[in-house]
Amino acid sequence: GGVNAGRQMKPLPDLQWEQVDVTCFAQEVARMMAAKLEKLPINLTCDIEETIGACKIDPGYVHAALMNIFENAIDACQRRQDCPLHDLHFCVWTQDDKIKFSVSDTGIGMDQNTLSNLFTVFFSSKGRKGTGLGLFIANKIVEQHGGCIEVHSKQGKGSCFTINIPRSRPEVRQEPGQCGQMGTEDTHTKPEF
Repeated sequence: GGVNAGRQMKPLPDLQWEQVDVTCFAQEVARMMAAKLEKLPINLTCDIEETIGACKIDPGYVHAALMNIFENAIDACQRRQDCPLHDLHFCVWTQDDKIKFSVSDTGIGMDQNTLSNLFTVFFSSKGRKGTGLGLFIANKIVEQHGGCIEVHSKQGKGSCFTINIPRSRPEVRQEPGQCGQMGTEDTHTKPEF
């Protein structure tokens, strides 16, 4: 028990695995991103590989994870005051047996403290505005797909989040932390900018 017992997050409900055409899925996500940016001084460029093919994911959850990261990127851009126009870049490609989705921004970037607490539940750098759940949940979704999230960031310049998801559905729950993402105790590699 203890004081924090009520704050423990339950695991996500079971994933609804579906065979999904990744290119079509990514294009749909890109359309939603573009719609959200319509009235904002943020340019969106998309680079989606045409021949990714299909893979088994829970499209609802992966969509939610991407939109959480995307909302974070918008917020980072809006909080950077020295730049009137910002860029967001959404890329989707395959590498080895992984499908990679990246969202990069020209926002405020993150310091080391923010980076190392990024996927901690209830951690937020947004003051009272942030719940501290968005990236925590995004990370849980990706972990349940047997993948991980890598983060590169430079304060005052921007950030890049890359979701790595195995092309085939994981048979056994993989241990998180296998690509040295920020925010886990066993981070061995800190990307250099």
